[in-house]
Amino acid sequence: MYTLRKIMLTMNERIHISKKLIWTNQPSIHQIHV
Repeated sequence: MYTLRKIMLTMNERIHISKKLIWTNQPSIHQIHV
């Protein structure tokens, strides 16, 4: 689900979410991102 959503997101939105994930520091989502 998260992966599909990221693919549909634009580059700008991706960067914004990436920063948010770093701030929230969620391991599960972070693993999917990497």
